[in-house]
Amino acid sequence: MNNRKIKELKQRVPHIQLDWLRSVVPDPSEVTMDKLSQLLPEETHVKAIGSVRLSYMSDRWVLKMLKRYPEVKTFAQLNKKINGS
Repeated sequence: MNNRKIKELKQRVPHIQLDWLRSVVPDPSEVTMDKLSQLLPEETHVKAIGSVRLSYMSDRWVLKMLKRYPEVKTFAQLNKKINGS
């Protein structure tokens, strides 16, 4: 993947995270792009039995999924691709 495509994908990451947070938080109006970094967990990795994995919806995890599915533009589309439905 070339740098131009990766730059485009990186610009989609906060929008997808924002959609996800709005679906999780009870009052979606409280979640804004300005508060996004405060509301996301600081831990980017999860330690499992004998391995370390990327944390769900961290910047790197979303970028990894966008590289796998470059046609995805929203959280709903990403969720469909991941769950296979």
